[in-house]
Amino acid sequence: MYWFWACCLLLVFVRKVLGFVFGKADICYNASILTEYREVLMRSKFGFNEKRVEEIVFFIEDCGIFLPEIFLNCGKQIKDPFDRKFYVCAIDGKAEFFITGNKKCFPKRKWIVLPKEFLENVSL
Repeated sequence: MYWFWACCLLLVFVRKVLGFVFGKADICYNASILTEYREVLMRSKFGFNEKRVEEIVFFIEDCGIFLPEIFLNCGKQIKDPFDRKFYVCAIDGKAEFFITGNKKCFPKRKWIVLPKEFLENVSL
């Protein structure tokens, strides 16, 4: 089963939790997602240097499952077109959970959850 982590920053802060979950979970990603993570994490407000950003991206590449990008017509389900890549990757990866810090940008689905909701519902 695949669970999709939409927020890379979450990976940094819950790395220990992921250690417990990794026996049961995988991170799905595609090239567009990695490009966005690199760009966003280099913003000064996060305080990461280039080496740290590359370590985070390497962690995702090393531990995750690469999915080629596909076209999926989401219509108006996705409010922010830049978030479409995350939603499509979760669907393509047949994610059991799509974990995001920003549920309001996605359609209301039981499998789209906040990190807190995920941790409350998964047995570690």
